[in-house]
Amino acid sequence: MEKARSMLHYKSVPTKWWAEAVSTAVYLINRSTNTQHTSVTPYELGFKVKPTLEHLRVFGSHGYAHIDKAKRTKLEPNSFRCMFLGYAENVKGYRVFDLDASKVKVTRSVKLDEREVDGIYETLPARNGTVIHISEDAHDAVTPAPVERQPAVEEPMEGVENDAPDVSMESVEPEQDPAPPLLLAEERPAPTGLELAPYRAPPTVFEDDRVVFHPPVHRSRRAREPVFLLEDGTDAEEERKSEGSDGPPSPKRARIDEDGLLADAVLAYAASIGDAVDIPTTHAQAMASDDAAQWREAMDAELLSHERNGTWTLVPRGTANRTIGRWVFAKKRDQYGRVVRYKARLVAKGFKQKYGIDFFETYSPVANMNSIRVVVSVCAAYEYRMEQLDADTAFLNSELKDRVYMEVPFGIENARDYQCQLNKAIYGLKQAASAWNKTIHRVFLGNGFKSCGADQCVYVKRSKNGFIYVCLYVDDMIIAAKTSEDIREVKDALKNALKMKELGPAKFIVGMEIDHDMTAGTLKIKQTRYIDDLASSCRRRSRQERMQSRTQCGRNLIGCLLYITTCTRPDIAFVVTQLSRFLENPGQQHWNAAVRVLRYLKSTRQHGIIYQGGTHSVTLKAYSDADWGTNLDDRRSVSGVMVMIGNAPVVFKSKFQRTVALSSAEAEYMALSLCVQEVLWTRAMLTDMGTLQRNATTIWEDNQGAIALAQNAGYHARTKHVDIRHHFIRENVKRGTVKVEYVDTKNQLADILTKALGTKTLKFLRDGNGIKEKVTVP
Repeated sequence: MEKARSMLHYKSVPTKWWAEAVSTAVYLINRSTNTQHTSVTPYELGFKVKPTLEHLRVFGSHGYAHIDKAKRTKLEPNSFRCMFLGYAENVKGYRVFDLDASKVKVTRSVKLDEREVDGIYETLPARNGTVIHISEDAHDAVTPAPVERQPAVEEPMEGVENDAPDVSMESVEPEQDPAPPLLLAEERPAPTGLELAPYRAPPTVFEDDRVVFHPPVHRSRRAREPVFLLEDGTDAEEERKSEGSDGPPSPKRARIDEDGLLADAVLAYAASIGDAVDIPTTHAQAMASDDAAQWREAMDAELLSHERNGTWTLVPRGTANRTIGRWVFAKKRDQYGRVVRYKARLVAKGFKQKYGIDFFETYSPVANMNSIRVVVSVCAAYEYRMEQLDADTAFLNSELKDRVYMEVPFGIENARDYQCQLNKAIYGLKQAASAWNKTIHRVFLGNGFKSCGADQCVYVKRSKNGFIYVCLYVDDMIIAAKTSEDIREVKDALKNALKMKELGPAKFIVGMEIDHDMTAGTLKIKQTRYIDDLASSCRRRSRQERMQSRTQCGRNLIGCLLYITTCTRPDIAFVVTQLSRFLENPGQQHWNAAVRVLRYLKSTRQHGIIYQGGTHSVTLKAYSDADWGTNLDDRRSVSGVMVMIGNAPVVFKSKFQRTVALSSAEAEYMALSLCVQEVLWTRAMLTDMGTLQRNATTIWEDNQGAIALAQNAGYHARTKHVDIRHHFIRENVKRGTVKVEYVDTKNQLADILTKALGTKTLKFLRDGNGIKEKVTVP
């Protein structure tokens, strides 16, 4: 990775091309000597022939690639602007990124400008006075002989065009490199490297980890403007100057100091050698390294922990059994880069597992965000204490029901004719998370808890002091009870069954900060730290960083805003929902809007949902609202639903309706249908938690037509076409589950979920929904 990082930095290539850089780094490593083989390269060891190095190019160099005559007319350009990414596999050619079409292509003929890297060639002193005239003609490629088209060995990855003629496997000799264009020998020193690693062209597939890199989607080529700049002021003039130099590189005259170039090459080589070089990838490499004793000690410690845990049982080897498993090594360093610990972990090769043979179920539920808010609001109302617990090495405590076999790990003696049948899960198994959930579920049931029907990851138990609640999110859990003694009892029971780590009072879960003020009787959930981290990651000071953030932080920013919305900030739900519709082909205005939302969050970073405590009762109410046909693309309306306990929301949704409404009353009626669904779920959740809602839940609606339609079955002259699924509102009104009441539009709290509002209205509705800064009550 250090070599790849150096290549990216050397030519200021955006980090989204990390997979191409890693692939090219591996290609160079295999053609370089190392500490174990100082006179022969890994390529020569494998193919018994010395590799040619004349075709090597500087990663990230810009230039022009030739367009075949068959793919253009006489008047069309004969080349396209490109950036060099690496070397093609199975065909003779280079991988380049078409800067105009935004696609990765494979080509044979390319001219690259490899000279201007941070201006080092122009600034070096000329001690030897050596002058080299570099002409563009020197970069001309040898015209390849026509090759008859044959089926390619592999299909090119999705979104990648192949400009080179397809060549079958039989026509490619393993001992030959791709036929390269001619270049000057003086242009670059021969590269060197330190390790043997298999070369894989993207899609990037490492030896045991099938990680696939997909190229970025096509993005607009409109004029670029600075975004993600959270401070005042931009460098627009600087960017305009830099974007005006898109023409072909002109021949230049470079004065080169040979000693200076050698020194720079040594420094670049030293910078490219990092921790990844001396980390073994296999057991054989670990035992052959200079740190073999330390790796052996780390492996023994890992095997001892598995022996104590009873992870596997040795059984006679079966020929039909699939075996999985490998060692993963790592070094833990301190802040000064010194190695403080050697770590070895035994993991499974989950990608080799077959459905129906090695596993059947992989689904593992977690507590829903709505469920967490319901539990938090009930705890605030009844003044319950909340503490946090974390399962230590959760997956290793999970019992397996599927028969999964693993090769006996290196380090266990006298087990040649045996294999390991796993009794418990290990990291990397597809069913590990599912097995853990089933294990912890049995533990809860064995200790008197029952799972809620509305959310199976919320557990409830009655005690002499009230109820005990547990919210489970993978291996992280919140325990809530009236007294500390009840919480201690649950902790002891869980620690007797599994290895647990106590985290004290609940402060942080699933990215949410919990501020429980028992004195003031309030409980606040917010995401101040998350917002600060997001703002810091998107604040770019230099032009290059801002340019890079535009291509990398686009979808990430919208995704982070969606996460904040889902957890604690319904006040931005509408605008973030709108922005998420333009992820495929965004424009500049969309990113400007996203950054504006981020600025708003930064200015209200301390705001969160505040639940009032001390009421000792749970009152449920809801607000339903809709716009009407404001989406100009398909004229669908937006439904807004706000379900509240007390004066703070526990469930909120801003969602496009599935069909087009023919009137505002119809749009409101469809939104009301969605609201009733959420109310029924919340009532069921509260019933499972022991807080039965005996009275009908009031739903506040600001459209008289929708209210009449919900209460009067005969009111159908203009709404007989409405889908019958929406009419279940009437059933629940008749049953006394819900009742629909009128509220004026000014006090319609769900209005914040259906449309963009002015500053004054936004603040009013935000406060009305319990999204405030101050925790204490006046």
